[in-house]
Parts: sequence; C-alpha cells; structure tokens
Amino acid sequence: LNPQSGFLFNTNHSPFLATDDKKFNLDGKNFDPKDGFETFNNNRSIRVGELMTGVGKVDYETLKRIKYDQQLPAKLEFPYGLNELMNLKATDYPKLSSVITNLQQWDRKAVTDSKGAAVFLLVYDFLSKKLLGADSRDVTRQEAVETYEYVYNYMMKHFKKTDLTLGELQKLVRGDDARPAWGLPDVLTAEYSAPYRNGLRRVTSGDAYICFVRYPKDGLPIIESVNTFGASSNPSSPHYKDQMEMFQKQQLKPMTLDKAIVLKNAKSIYHPTKK
Repeated sequence: LNPQSGFLFNTNHSPFLATDDKKFNLDGKNFDPKDGFETFNNNRSIRVGELMTGVGKVDYETLKRIKYDQQLPAKLEFPYGLNELMNLKATDYPKLSSVITNLQQWDRKAVTDSKGAAVFLLVYDFLSKKLLGADSRDVTRQEAVETYEYVYNYMMKHFKKTDLTLGELQKLVRGDDARPAWGLPDVLTAEYSAPYRNGLRRVTSGDAYICFVRYPKDGLPIIESVNTFGASSNPSSPHYKDQMEMFQKQQLKPMTLDKAIVLKNAKSIYHPTKK
C-alpha cells in the first residue's frame, strides 16, 4: 500500500510503465526479452495517466470514476495512425459527410447515445481486418476514404441511415434480451463485439465481473460487485440476467464474507450433494 511512486497500475500494458515517475519503474533491461513483456502503453494506460494528472489522494469514489471512465485519450495509441480520417474535409465528400462529421466531432466517449462512437466501432472493425499483420503506420488518405465508404455502406445497408448511435448498433445480449451496450476496444470500460444479426453487433468480451474491495482497520473487507448478466448460466434461473441493468448503469451491489449475514439473508440453504 501507498507506494513511494504515488500509484501503481496496469491495464494490460507494459509492466515497465506502471507509474508516472520513471525512477520507480522497473527497468526492462534487467529482464529477459524472450519473456515477451509488453514495452509500450495502450489507450487505457494513457487515459489513466490523464485521469491521474493533478489528483492527490485517490479515494474510493475517485477510483470508481477512473474505473468507469468511458473515454479514449486525447492522443490515440493504436498501431495505425488515424490522422487522415480526422483531416478529410467532409465538404469534399458529400455522400460521406455525415459519417466524417460524426467521427471528427466525436468527444471520444464510448456511450450508448454517441454517433461518433458508432462510426468509430465500424472504423476499428474494418481497419483491424484490412491491416491485420501489417507494420505500424499511418492510414493513407485513400484508405481513409475507403474506410468511410465502408461505414456509410454498412449503415445504409442495415439501418437505412447514417446518424446511428452506438447503442443502436452494439448490443449486450442474454438469451432473447438485447440491450444498448456502451464500450469500445481499449477504453477503460472496454467492450469487444462481433456480428450478431441484421447488422447489429453483439458484445463478446470486455468488462465483465467487477469487484471493489475496501479494507478497514478492523473487521472483514467491505465489498461491492456486479456481473455482466447474473450469477447463473441457467436460462430458467431468476439470476440468469438479473444484474444486466445494474451493469449497464454502472451500479454495484453489496457482497459479504460474513457467514452469519450470508445465512441470515439466504433464500435457501442446501448441500450440493444432498437432496
């Protein structure tokens, strides 16, 4: 607790970039490169750095705010530079002007009512496939136009409009229940999605079980948690999807390790091998 550097964190980025003070970071030269350690930041780690700037003591609510942040950093950290996408003049491409404008005016927040986030999701999906295996480089102007054409054609084919929001395009699905889903790849509230039906995309990975734990001086830990869907994979169970709404609203429920409280509030008590 209370590291000399002020704070330590990891977002699946380099373990040698675990704090903002270089003198407290591990030196990668002291480790075998064959171990395959990452050596670079990602968008999440850069965003944590932005959120920590000027922060003094990190209290519980500040930690929650950082965890639930839904915005990409000011400077994107993807393998392929997207400047050409941001620099195209919408007036030069009348047919594509709405998708160009929605992306260029986007505040980089991956929220359900964002039109820019919907465009970016399709941009990310298209370029990640088109440039798969290519060396890191900037997207060319021709590729930028091709990307916008893909987004335009996709939206018109499946939705007959180009002012689509992220929640209209991306869904959190459990059984026959499909709800608008926030999140994009590499935001702190990351979500990754795949084709679903009728042009929709379905969340397949990303934020899932979330748990916050506080450790008082005396007594058991104070725990709050939430799961993406619920505590059961049985469609007939009341807990099959009873946490979906909480998850989507970034809400938490109390959880305890106190056996007496567990037994007191239990709806049923049974032995798994006995009837």
